[in-house]
Amino acid sequence: MRVWTRGRMTAPAVLLSAATASSLAGAQSGPCAGPIHAGVELRRQRRDAEALAVFREAAAACREPRLRVQMAEAEQALGQWVPAARDLREALAVPGDSWVEQRRPRLLEELRTIEQHVGGVMVVGGVPGSEVLLDGERVAELPMVRAAPAVVGTLRLEVRRAGYYVISRSITVEAGHDAQESIEMRPMIAEQAPPPAPIAREPAPAAAATVVATRGAAPRDTARLPPEAGSSRRSWALGLGIGAGAALVAGVVALAVREGRASAFNDNPACFEYQGAAFGGGECERAQAAVGTTTALAIGAFVAGGIAAGASIVLLVTGPDRPRETARVVRCGVGPGLIGLACGGTF
Repeated sequence: MRVWTRGRMTAPAVLLSAATASSLAGAQSGPCAGPIHAGVELRRQRRDAEALAVFREAAAACREPRLRVQMAEAEQALGQWVPAARDLREALAVPGDSWVEQRRPRLLEELRTIEQHVGGVMVVGGVPGSEVLLDGERVAELPMVRAAPAVVGTLRLEVRRAGYYVISRSITVEAGHDAQESIEMRPMIAEQAPPPAPIAREPAPAAAATVVATRGAAPRDTARLPPEAGSSRRSWALGLGIGAGAALVAGVVALAVREGRASAFNDNPACFEYQGAAFGGGECERAQAAVGTTTALAIGAFVAGGIAAGASIVLLVTGPDRPRETARVVRCGVGPGLIGLACGGTF
């Protein structure tokens, strides 16, 4: 894995590895002799990657500790410190193996050299089932019961889980120590759309007034409505519509500013976020604060604009019609002749 391929062997380690390989070449016997001999010859030609492939292929059928030692030597030469330490520990843990016992002091010295390049990472907290990655390679799953071996140096730790924001941070691993990292994962919440504005029902038309005219009396029109009522409602509707437009424009501007500050934060390699706090310098903190402020302003502007627009529509729909001449006018007077009555009207 890429996370384990950091660095190359030091000069003392190369000499110790070569001495071990030479002694192994002269002590081979049994079914593992062929692969071990072929791998040792490749290593003498400094073709360590090819030798490691031969050893690993033979490991499926050969369980002798000396093959594990050869695997560890090749991994050490390639800078794969974590698997090298694992394979050498497994070889030293086999009880009663005469070949290992004859070389135990030298193998222990080599193990101490390898362990100078190996530490561990322990992640505490998080959501069960989350994946733990070091430099992009999966090494464990939460909850962790033991530290995951890791090469010494600066690594990128990531914790992933579907439906949660990714935890990503840089950590430093020291030889012989476990780097403990506490995390808190936040779930992703889907944004909910605002409820639709209520549908206003158009009121039933008012019944036309009846005008009664008497002989000789002037007709009266009682069907006229006060013009102040309709005018006031229309003024309110217009004002709310203008306010809604201004609020929506302000929301769009705040959203554009937010995206700009968020891009500045994400594009800065020094900036990262941990438990809601920004790290990486003053510029990172100002960018995060600007993102939070503009987000709140955009949400407030959109909500206010939506409410104002809905209220404006309701006032326009439910407002009274313009005053109309809906009265029935009846006029009566003296008709032709001595006794008569003539009436006329507009309906």
